Amino acid sequence: MSFSYSLMIFGQQYAFNLFSLNAPVTENGYNEEEMKLVKETRKIWNDTEVKVTVTCIRVPVMRAHAESVNLQFDNPLDELLFLVIPPPKPLFVFVPSG
Repeated sequence: MSFSYSLMIFGQQYAFNLFSLNAPVTENGYNEEEMKLVKETRKIWNDTEVKVTVTCIRVPVMRAHAESVNLQFDNPLDELLFLVIPPPKPLFVFVPSG
């Protein structure tokens, strides 16, 4: 089976290449989608001062969606606390410091 594609829309091959979201870049260097994640996180946590860094990259592949979330805490996170976080746990990996 062979496939063909046209370069008429993007000018370059779109499928299986990474690209930043098609959104305007704001004055701080983040695109609008990234800033939306920052604002949503602060709203959900009810903390306007929480430091959030995000990167939105589109990966045009079929049937896929992923997120990577890295949390850094001022104080050590007790492994017991991690163990009592409600499921689904497969989304989290506990990496002890040191």
